[in-house]
Amino acid sequence: MMCYPFFVWAAIILSCLVCITHAATDRSFLLSSTGAQGVPFGNPFFSLFDVNPLSQMQPHVDVLYLHMEEYGIPWDLFVDDPDPPSSWEWTTFMQTLATEALSYNKPVFIGLLIGRSGLGHLASVGSDGASMVITTLPATCYDFTSQQGQTYKTAYERYVTWMVKTFHASYVNFCVECNAYLTACQGTWDSYVQVAQGAYDAIKAHDTGIVAFPSFMLANLYDTPTSMNMTHYNMIKALKRDRFGVSLYPSGIEVGPRQWIDPASLPRDYVTRAGDY
Repeated sequence: MMCYPFFVWAAIILSCLVCITHAATDRSFLLSSTGAQGVPFGNPFFSLFDVNPLSQMQPHVDVLYLHMEEYGIPWDLFVDDPDPPSSWEWTTFMQTLATEALSYNKPVFIGLLIGRSGLGHLASVGSDGASMVITTLPATCYDFTSQQGQTYKTAYERYVTWMVKTFHASYVNFCVECNAYLTACQGTWDSYVQVAQGAYDAIKAHDTGIVAFPSFMLANLYDTPTSMNMTHYNMIKALKRDRFGVSLYPSGIEVGPRQWIDPASLPRDYVTRAGDY
């Protein structure tokens, strides 16, 4: 049997396509999923904030996936300290979520986002010194080689390390859909790669056994449903990885205003083709 070192994120469902010997079912892959609230035709299509029905989800999956984008990153706090304040709402929320996830005795998979066209959401301490404030930062291409950028590179490595330790993660997507940043910010892509490489190294410094990888949006990797964007693909090849993660959305291939391609018309190798290069 051929083993595909892939993680596939189709809309809100994440699946791990790897050969295994310890599956709880007769599947040849590990199935993972995360909780989300659908917003039909909304922008975005779904929301993850305050939606984590782990108790309902865990009986049906092999691996519990937690997508952390909506909860923000304490960029400024991790600049100064490898640990966030223990009394802060963000810290206690993450610890409570980790405790619940680990209580089901299943591997935990976390997805962490540097940013798509700038820095990921900022998590900061409220004026009361304890509450969690999530701020959407401007979609401005960020140069991580600047003086401040170097401190944020350190902050991201500390954030990733803290999250991996807190959740005892077996799988880590340390750079969710990172080629969205490449599409928006090609001029600062090399500095972004340095942050991603640092995150990978930080994970491995903690535990070499963790499966760590970035993920990529398939629609951005392909010029058309039948061809690769080789310029784009060659620019992501430098990223360190243990797997090749891909995401696929119904809204990724539009054929008209609010009209999307019929999935049945996609080539049979649409998901796996990127792994052939």
